[in-house]
Amino acid sequence: MGDLRFDVLTFVREVRQRPALASGDALDALEQAAQRSFDGGFVTQTSPVAPLTWMSRSLLKKDQQESQPDELKLGEPIEIVGCLPTILANDEANPLLLAPPAEAIDVFLELNRREQLTAQGEKGSAVGRDRTVVNLPMISVQGPRLFGLYLGAADPILSIRFRWAVPLSTVAAYGWADAQVSIGFYVRPLIPGRRSAVGRGA
Repeated sequence: MGDLRFDVLTFVREVRQRPALASGDALDALEQAAQRSFDGGFVTQTSPVAPLTWMSRSLLKKDQQESQPDELKLGEPIEIVGCLPTILANDEANPLLLAPPAEAIDVFLELNRREQLTAQGEKGSAVGRDRTVVNLPMISVQGPRLFGLYLGAADPILSIRFRWAVPLSTVAAYGWADAQVSIGFYVRPLIPGRRSAVGRGA
């Protein structure tokens, strides 16, 4: 049993099919304990174990404060153990403009259209600040903090949205281009043998 969490969740699914193997209360407690554990989730402090790589990509235009939302229909229970954001200038009309730095972009993450995964503190004097977002580099894989997000629903939906962290006047002043913003998600499936495709939400 090299990965206690994976083995326990596999056992839980077997017991669900054969309830006589365990009592209901004990089974629920075991499942909750496994869901909260990251035992076996990482090889080293900076190397998440993830056989799958999925990606979200959106266009953040220089004259619009935020991108259109992107929804990933994940199709099975998974755990995201790492993220890597990338930015590329994508402005055919202005090919000499520069790609913005990652620090100029904020990101919003939401699970199943109701559970907000990003937030800012309530204090501060900025007017009109969106407190549901965090700065883009903050979700990338970094030591000592990695990413651990358990998505245990049968068909989880992850919503992603990007917005400028600065006013549009600042974007124009620095000469930043329309930005193609992507996030690679490093994924561990929680059901052995499952490799379902990622779909887009409605």
